[in-house]
This record gives sequence, C-alpha cells and structure tokens, in this order.
Amino acid sequence: MRASSTIVAVLSSLLVCLGCLADDDWSELGRASQEIGAENALAFNRIALNRIALNRIALNRIALNRIALNRIALNRLHLDNARNRRKSGAGLHMDELIELLKYMVRCALNAGDAVVLEYNGIEYRLPGLLGVAPQWRDGPLPADRHEILSACLLAHANGLDVSVAISLRSAGIIPVDVGEAESYPVYEATFFGDLFEGNFLPYACTATGAELARSLSPDRELRVCSDGTERCLINHVGRCADVCDSYIDGYGWQQCSAYGRQFKHAVAVYLSVDAEGSSHRRCQSDQDCRLGCQRSSAVLTCSQSRTCQAECDDGASCAIDGYGSHNLRAVVAGRSRAEINCRATGQCSVECSEGSECEIDCTDSESCDRVVCGRATPCLLRCAAGGHNKASDMAGAGRDAECRFAYCEGRVKDCGDGTIVCNRQCPEQK
Repeated sequence: MRASSTIVAVLSSLLVCLGCLADDDWSELGRASQEIGAENALAFNRIALNRIALNRIALNRIALNRIALNRIALNRLHLDNARNRRKSGAGLHMDELIELLKYMVRCALNAGDAVVLEYNGIEYRLPGLLGVAPQWRDGPLPADRHEILSACLLAHANGLDVSVAISLRSAGIIPVDVGEAESYPVYEATFFGDLFEGNFLPYACTATGAELARSLSPDRELRVCSDGTERCLINHVGRCADVCDSYIDGYGWQQCSAYGRQFKHAVAVYLSVDAEGSSHRRCQSDQDCRLGCQRSSAVLTCSQSRTCQAECDDGASCAIDGYGSHNLRAVVAGRSRAEINCRATGQCSVECSEGSECEIDCTDSESCDRVVCGRATPCLLRCAAGGHNKASDMAGAGRDAECRFAYCEGRVKDCGDGTIVCNRQCPEQK
C-alpha cells in the first residue's frame, strides 16, 4: 500500500499517552487545517532525546491504546494533563500532536473510514488507509495489534522533514497489487518493534544495501531512518537476511529479531525507480526470460520463472530478484555491482568477475554450487543456516555441498551462520 514517508518523532512519549501539550500550544488549534491532509513532514528530532524520558515517566498514567480512537477528547486530555506537562517541562506543539494522530489513524483504520476529533466546536477529520488495526476505532487496541501498528508508524518515519512516496507491505495485512509492485521494486528496509504499554523498542533492518539502493532510487537518500541515524531514534540491527527468519516474495522479511526478542509482525518499505538511468525490467512468472543492464541501474525481476538469465555489465548497478525460479543464471562483469536473490531457486549459478561486487542469497535454494568469483572480485554467499558452511567446502573441496563457491580466485573465509566470503571481509555482526 502506498503512503507518504512522514511522521513525528515523538512516538516514545505519545504512544503511551496523549496528554502532553503545553497550555499555550492549545491556542494554535484554531489556526490548524480542519482537514488533516497536508504532509507536514515532521521529524523525530523535533523532541530532544532527554525530554523523551521525562514524557514517558510523567505521562504513563494515560495509555493511548486503552482509548477507542473515536472517543478521544482533546479538551479532556488537556485539562487532565496540562498540569503534569508544566511540572515536567516537556510539551508538544499542536501540529505535532495532530500529525502523529493522523498517522496513527492512517495506519490503524481502513480506507474510507475516519476519526473525527473536536476542540472548541471545530472538527478535525483524520482518514484511515492501511487498516492494520481497525478494531481500535470503537474499542481498546488489541494487544496482538501492538507490533503491526508500531511497525507501520516506524515505516513512516522520516528524519529530513521531507515527504517520500513509499510502498508499505505486510503479508496478510497490508496487501500490494501488481501495479504497485511494478512501480515500487526497490526493497529498502523492514521495520518492526513495540511502542505501546510503556515500551520503546523501534527497530529497522536494511534489505537492499544502502549504496545500491541509492543508485536505484533517489528517494533512498531521503530515507535515513532505516540506517540508524541519530535523527530518527530507530535502532538499526543490520541486514534483514541476518536478523529475520521468514521471507515472502513481494512482501520481504518478517519475523525479525532484536536483542533476544522476536517480533511476529513487521512492515517492509519499497521505493520507486524514478532516477535518471534507472529502470525496472521484469518478466512474467512461469516463463523463460533474459534480462540485462549495462552502464546504468536496474531492478531485474524474474521471480517464479522457469529459467532466467540476468546480465549486469559495464559498471551497472543491479538488484536481481530470481526468488523461486527453477533455474537462475546471473553474470556480473565489467566492475558492476549486484545483489542477487536466489532464495528458494531450483538451481542458482552466478559468475562474478572483472572487479565486480556480488552478494548472493541462496538460502533455501536446492542447489547453489555453481558460484564463481574471479580475481579482485569481492563476493558474499549466504547459504541455508546449518548447511555446508565449511570454508573448504565453499572453496570447492566438498563436491557434494549444495551451497558453495565452485571457484574463488583468492581467499575464502567462513563467517559462520552459513555465510561465506571470497576476497572480502565478513559482514559486521550486530
């Protein structure tokens, strides 16, 4: 589902309560727009980090998730909590509160539904869109909706005060149609966590490498919150392939973990390829196809195909998605850069040469033993955890290995957890 990438950075305080306006801020309400539709692009850093702790401590008497959205009374919350806000020294501007409520409603309710808030006789209509927790309109937010609503809000986070068009997806909860998947093929990141009941557990993992993603989509430069920047207060926990257990074609990673806790629900964000020289080239499933890219950037999608030959050459940047294909063969040459999704393929063959850079994910592939990495060519190969992951096997000594380097012109290193590298360092462990 497409949405706009903007949200206030006060989640840590307001998701456990609403009564956090200073007295003089309420006078601004009459000057606010009655139809909250503009993208104000408020950022996380509007509230200083040291004030977040004060807000959470002083305002935990009101749990927002225990209040039905259609019963929120701004006047009452103001009267009940203005005194506490003065004592704590922390307050929010009215536009920040309305902006946060707008995204909470947008995430929670379905399209066509809305919440109407009233203050001093003025009504403010907040429309729904994504429908991850429609039960919240008329009753308390169910506990099993905390994670998905938190993930949805985190996915909207933006640290640069700009609006970015994004595609949000979560299998079985936030669907994506063919047209949207075609227009938004660059998999940026997955967001997950829990922001309710006094928790502040905001996490993100990157999917496509940041450098490659920036070459495919100019919007990636504006999506800094998935990188763990201090602007956003979101903890970056590494690559999704390393911290998540379930991958669903078209919906990305789910069941992601951070610091010993696994989160059942998550929201993936995809970006468009509207950069000059970038494109999305796709073939239909169950077909034989050939895709290529030279001297430019492209997402090459041949998932679920019978056979797919993908070529990335002459300084190109490519994200090759062959998920579930019967036979995928990728050739990367001419100092190009490619990330290759060979997950769940029948056979995956990759030739990476001439100073190119390749990352290949062969998790759950039936056979990924034909990976060739040439001289001065850094390669990373992800295999199924618990499979053949000895360096000797990956270098070619163990001919029965299902996932290995058939040839590495250089040094092979076993990184553990089914990850092997050739001519490069192991990825950092979070």
